[in-house]
Amino acid sequence: MNNNPERPFPMSQRMEIERLYFPHGVDATQIAMLDDIEKRLAEAYKAGYEQSSIFGFHEWSNNAAMGYVIMALERLNFYEKEIKSAIGAMYRVFDETSIEEAKNHYNTSDY
Repeated sequence: MNNNPERPFPMSQRMEIERLYFPHGVDATQIAMLDDIEKRLAEAYKAGYEQSSIFGFHEWSNNAAMGYVIMALERLNFYEKEIKSAIGAMYRVFDETSIEEAKNHYNTSDY
């Protein structure tokens, strides 16, 4: 775990980047450039993380998706038996379908 807030990436990653892009070594200017890039990446990551927290983005949850479906079907006055059937079908779809496949199916559907 990296405990230095000034260096958000492990030193081993930094050294790997230096070896990959500067196989003949780095000079003071290149070190300063890498330090600046690392700092800016850390700031961008932090800003993105904070922004996602403000808007309440959370990790994917099958239970949350089920909750959305149940609430939608309840608002449409579906019968309990129909809701249970839809939830049972969703459990099977979760097991058989990747998130990317489901997203693509939605994006290409008429809904």
